[in-house]
Amino acid sequence: MPLFCCYIYLCNVLFLTFAVFVAIVSARNDIVNNNFGGDKVNNDEIRKAAKDAGLKLWEVADALGMQSDSAFSRKLRRELPQDEKTKIFSIIEQLKTAREGEAM
Repeated sequence: MPLFCCYIYLCNVLFLTFAVFVAIVSARNDIVNNNFGGDKVNNDEIRKAAKDAGLKLWEVADALGMQSDSAFSRKLRRELPQDEKTKIFSIIEQLKTAREGEAM
């Protein structure tokens, strides 16, 4: 009987350990992805346009003349004014057209 009690205790400890691990991983993912309360991602339409065009953000940053793609990603963290968005959308369209021209 004592061996059975040790087994039950060990199962409970393992279950609680797993539950804590899942909670930590979930919280970490929320921090990394900035998903606090399901808030809208800033400049999501720019990210989506680049993705739909088959472009990486570093390619858009390079076309904008930015020295690093991380600077562009940091810039996208805050909502951009409409004139900057328009400029970025036109660059995405140009890159998409150039890429389609190369494919032919």
